Amino acid sequence: MAISNSRARQSAPYGGCARRVHARQQVPGWASCKQNTPRMASVARGAWLFLLNNDAVAAPDAIAERLMTFAADRPAEAGMLACRVVRYEEPHFFDSVGLLLYLDGVCRSRGWEEKDIGQYHRSEEVLAPHGCAGAYRKAMIDEVGPFDEAYFAYLEDLDLGMRGQLAGWRCWYVADATVRHRKSSTFGNYSTFKAYHVERNRIWNAVKLLPRFILLVSPLFTLNRYLLQGYAVATHQGLSSDFVKEYSYPRSPCCSCARTPPRSCACRRCSPSDARSRAAAAPHHHRRVVSAHQSLQARRDRAGPQALSEPNAETNASAQGGPDAP
Repeated sequence: MAISNSRARQSAPYGGCARRVHARQQVPGWASCKQNTPRMASVARGAWLFLLNNDAVAAPDAIAERLMTFAADRPAEAGMLACRVVRYEEPHFFDSVGLLLYLDGVCRSRGWEEKDIGQYHRSEEVLAPHGCAGAYRKAMIDEVGPFDEAYFAYLEDLDLGMRGQLAGWRCWYVADATVRHRKSSTFGNYSTFKAYHVERNRIWNAVKLLPRFILLVSPLFTLNRYLLQGYAVATHQGLSSDFVKEYSYPRSPCCSCARTPPRSCACRRCSPSDARSRAAAAPHHHRRVVSAHQSLQARRDRAGPQALSEPNAETNASAQGGPDAP
């Protein structure tokens, strides 16, 4: 979106200025979509552009009243404004309050998955805004260029923010400009598409933005990150574990399959048509449970529906401690 805060005669004045919102046209690729910032800059007659993801919702006062009022009190070198981004479903948990740079070219959201206990209630300088919601000064876009279309998706926000920082522009986190975000709802939290583009684009970021002496040692940081991800997989924690569950072959059992026969599990992976193939790939103790369950089900099918309502005589004798009870 392009935000115009010009003093021209418009319909919604705020503090002597007016704001207009111009919807962008959809084009292939998220970075390509953001590549329309020069066109939006030509439409907007003000000093700022505000970009909002299709899976994010800004508070009614986040743009005009919070961001632009904050920007009016900042020095001219303030070229970016980061929002207070929270989870859409759980707004008491943070999604991002700015970006952090890891020294192999990847970025991490500052405050990600932290519970809101007031630790980010003050506005302060940060590296760059999260790509789901952020304001960019028009003069900065004119100087350093828009989002790099070659990135297509992921880490393009870090690239633009770092280019702005290297050109002398600064970024501020605005604590009272709230945006709710459904993280990775377009491509998924863990997907081969996301994994490929994040790894490719972080290499581009490292080559483009990092000093050469840091670039030489960046493989060590990458190795450390991979080791941490491997530990997360081994301990069944985080997105790395979810990625392995989704894409390993044979696929790992879902939440309840390790303890429950597949026929009684209602999840997508455990439909009755797939129970036999999953049972063959399951651990030995799980196969025994599945086999016993399938044998019991076959006996019930042969006995007919009456067997489901009438108790079995042998079972009753065993329960009552009869002479044939084991």
